[in-house]
Amino acid sequence: MATHLLNLSLFSPPNFSFNFNHHHHFISPLPTKRRRIHHNRKILRQNFSVSNSFSTEIRSPQSPLLQLQPQTKDSPVLLDVTGMMCGGCVSRVKNILSSDERVDSVVVNMLTETAAIKLKQLDEESTSVAESLARRLSECGFPTKKRESGLGVAENVRKWKELVKKKEELLAKSRNRVAFAWTLVALCCGSHASHIFHSLGIHIGHGHGHGTFLEILHNSYVKGGLALGSLLGPGRELLFDGLNAFKKGSPNMNSLVGFGSIAAFIISSISLLNPELAWDASFFDEPVMLLGFVLLGRSLEEKARIQASSDMNELLSLISTQSRLVITSSEGSPSTDSVLSSDSICVEVPTDDIRVGDSVLVLPGETIPIDGRVIAGRSVVDESMLTGESLPVFKEEGLTVSAGTINWDGPLRIESSSTGSNTMISKIVRMVEDAQSREAPVQRLADSIAGPFVFSIMTLSAATFAFWYFVGTNIFPDVLLNDIAGPEGDPLLLSLKLSVDVL
Repeated sequence: MATHLLNLSLFSPPNFSFNFNHHHHFISPLPTKRRRIHHNRKILRQNFSVSNSFSTEIRSPQSPLLQLQPQTKDSPVLLDVTGMMCGGCVSRVKNILSSDERVDSVVVNMLTETAAIKLKQLDEESTSVAESLARRLSECGFPTKKRESGLGVAENVRKWKELVKKKEELLAKSRNRVAFAWTLVALCCGSHASHIFHSLGIHIGHGHGHGTFLEILHNSYVKGGLALGSLLGPGRELLFDGLNAFKKGSPNMNSLVGFGSIAAFIISSISLLNPELAWDASFFDEPVMLLGFVLLGRSLEEKARIQASSDMNELLSLISTQSRLVITSSEGSPSTDSVLSSDSICVEVPTDDIRVGDSVLVLPGETIPIDGRVIAGRSVVDESMLTGESLPVFKEEGLTVSAGTINWDGPLRIESSSTGSNTMISKIVRMVEDAQSREAPVQRLADSIAGPFVFSIMTLSAATFAFWYFVGTNIFPDVLLNDIAGPEGDPLLLSLKLSVDVL
């Protein structure tokens, strides 16, 4: 019977009421695994229902006193920016945002995928400016949306859960690509094992006609197949992203990796399929090795992004998304020896629907959903998430409680003083968001170098080809006698090999 009554108190539908005129004893389990006896409490099920119009009145804030405070113009605007792969991308995003005359300063964090923008004092609404900047970044290859401010508790929890789930899915896909890529890397390394065995005097898989596994891996056509599999398999998304970024005028690190891998594969394929050229150029291992290490780094980066959100997830786990709204049909207050009056009912509603002045019932073992003042009941509350103090704090009528703390002993009736984004826990969440959107001083230095890095490497590679093909071989003719220029001393082969090495 006691268990049945406790289940009714914890999980009853909206159509129930509390009556304290009869004496009854029941036992409730507490988080500390102790059992305590609560008196003067009986739950009676009655034929009571809340009309649709009344429910709408609860959920719809009509009074201007209950509206959340709007965001000031001095507050930074936060954008959720995706598609940033390296420091060059961060620098590109900064330049795009800073070039807008309405922007005063910009801070971009790649790990949290956040851009914090401080706008100038303008007559234009910050929301419209943020949406305009988000569209511009999306057009430049960085899908962006404005982060909604003033979201309710449940909406914040839902948003972060979706974000973490999305990042975990990306991490799982990234691990699969890394496993595939490093399988190909292992096969490429196996092709060089024959040289190691030969240098040790063990003639396995080296020479002609042995037909061993290592000899097969040493075959140029097999190497070409491994390189093609690496480009079309685990490296496909990376290559497409790099090419699209280059087309839009904002090449990133993927562009650099893509051009280097494709150039090495094309030159090696030409040399393999046209033996009469006598180029002897084999770079099939380079795409496999390069993509393997790059994808490994991206996987570690995705893991770091999830870890960067762990603090936020722990904070949001303290927030209760559901509350018991207390509704009374009279103006009377509860008696001194009870929490609720005889005509009170409780309705399970989302915490976002609780407004200032509403009263909420919190049972033992539950998380307090709102900031407010105790108007009935006595209990002890665990406030360690705010103060760090392990000992619970006694609460009675007139004392304040905070959202995210845990009620231990008895039921409390709390009058809401702040809800939604105005609660203490929500303010802490915003402070963590602001802290994560900032960048370290060393990051500014890295971003300033990484910005022109991609353009510099591509320009240097093109300049290397042009120099050795048009000028270098005339100034230094002896270089054509080197093996790198082939048996016939071809300037084109020399220029291609050197430019690919740079790229």
